[in-house]
Amino acid sequence: MKLETILNLLYAWAMGLSVQSTRRLLGFQQNNSIVQWQQYARDICSTQLLKIWNSGFQLGGPGKVVEIDEALFVKRKYNRGRLPKTWMSVDDEDAADLRWIFGIYDRTLKIGVLEFVEKRDTATLLPLIQKYVMPGTTIMSDQWRAYSAIQSTGDYVHLTVNHSTNFVDPNTGAYTQNIEAFWSRGKKFLRKNDVLKSKKLLPSHLDEFMWRNLYDTGNPTTTFLTLMSHLSSWEAYQ
Repeated sequence: MKLETILNLLYAWAMGLSVQSTRRLLGFQQNNSIVQWQQYARDICSTQLLKIWNSGFQLGGPGKVVEIDEALFVKRKYNRGRLPKTWMSVDDEDAADLRWIFGIYDRTLKIGVLEFVEKRDTATLLPLIQKYVMPGTTIMSDQWRAYSAIQSTGDYVHLTVNHSTNFVDPNTGAYTQNIEAFWSRGKKFLRKNDVLKSKKLLPSHLDEFMWRNLYDTGNPTTTFLTLMSHLSSWEAYQ
């Protein structure tokens, strides 16, 4: 494949075009090459995110607020002929392929982290909080019992809101609307890319969403150049 074609494919990805839109724009006869190069772009995104978090970078800090929450990803087991319902209630009795995603959102930086987890217990979530959130941070959450150990670490100020009675806690002012809005954008992005039914594709598309949240300014040329910059440092990181 010519270099010009490869660059055009990556620029189309930077534009946020779907496989089908890219195919029409560039005149491809098949989808295979487009799918492969879009996945290559997401691999670059995943590597860049690893570089950031492995460097010791953390969200929050003294005087700063982060919000945390977890959402349930499920796919209905028996719904032939209908679009699959997603992000449904945990009480759905005929749900299959349940997967939890844990989210952290920094109000000041306006960036977040989303990570698949097998369980949403303290043993699973607390290490992730300690990995991604700087000591001294004020953490706001709902009253899920797994979060009860946050305050006892001595590293954080933990404020909660009871969502069954209030959106904003009347005493502490705690709320989690920002992480919920972040969830909403993430779900919309995954639906747009039609990957909600694919366990294989979900993680890399989730990485793309987080990468775009960090680097996509809405200008495709800037996004493309940022991707090229991260590609140039990929070999050195590996």
